[in-house]
Amino acid sequence: MDNVIRLCFITLLALVFSGCEDKEDSFPDAKTLKADLPSLRAIPFYNAGPLPVRVIEELALKHMDGREIKIRAIKPEGKTEPAALIVFSHGNFSDSDKYDNLLLHWASHGYVVIAPTHSDGVNMMRGIFNTLRYGQLGLIKNRIDDIHLILDSLPALQQEIGVEVNRDQIAVAGHSFGAFTAQQMIGAEAFDENTTVTGIDNRVKAVLAVSPPGPMFESITENSWDKLDKPMMVSTGTWDIEPRFFPEWQLHKMSYDKSAQEDSYAVVFEGVDHYFGNLICRPLRKKEPQRDALQLLGAYSSLFFAAYVTDDKHSLAYLKSNKIPDVAGDFIHWHSR
Repeated sequence: MDNVIRLCFITLLALVFSGCEDKEDSFPDAKTLKADLPSLRAIPFYNAGPLPVRVIEELALKHMDGREIKIRAIKPEGKTEPAALIVFSHGNFSDSDKYDNLLLHWASHGYVVIAPTHSDGVNMMRGIFNTLRYGQLGLIKNRIDDIHLILDSLPALQQEIGVEVNRDQIAVAGHSFGAFTAQQMIGAEAFDENTTVTGIDNRVKAVLAVSPPGPMFESITENSWDKLDKPMMVSTGTWDIEPRFFPEWQLHKMSYDKSAQEDSYAVVFEGVDHYFGNLICRPLRKKEPQRDALQLLGAYSSLFFAAYVTDDKHSLAYLKSNKIPDVAGDFIHWHSR
């Protein structure tokens, strides 16, 4: 029975990831962004930051059991003081190099970004093989262990990257399956009949979850987010729908709705899908890039990191004000607590 459940899990994940081009999407009309460019440029962090960035490939770490993970790092050049850190977890069957439209933005504002390739990454075949090898909860735990290994290895990693990391200023971010990985750092839980898997790490100050999953099979449930204990920002879009898996975009917002954690935010973009068209996760997707939304996500997430990771009071005040919905209008639905 376990193998049957496992195969069903893999098959559905494969359908979700590979099936987006098999049909014509049919979504309701969405409101467009009507803000003028000067107003947008006045949003803190809307523009790319002042620092040039450098991508460092082919870093690697090894777990105690011999499992190796490949890592990419993006660093701000010319940074003299220790930099805040964002660890980024990719979506299922994707890879750490498919998100640079977002990661480079953060690095240009002074963050070191470290992005591992998890066991289910690189391509679908590798993801399916490792899902069979480790099982559903095993794959979830592998991802948690990857993040913990990176944080444990910071003294050595920062030497290879060439920028000192401020180990009191750490965030974890992720997309889709990786968004749930990020949430597990602050208390999200996965379950089976006998096991609860979480990854709480007190070094993590805040989490960004881009299109996190709603309930999945029996391992991620409505109760998975009951114990979140740190600030979180969730994003999704009104076209963030997969009829066979997540038929309503609201499922991607469930982690915000179910959590009682204060200092949490959710932004819902009109007419935005799981991949911002083709700007993250799946750059070869034959869809129009949804640049307005990704540009705003870069700004809002940077505001969030500045407020809760680097303790910038001006960014916190901006987040708590009505300025974000005032500027973006009907293009976004902004929620905060």
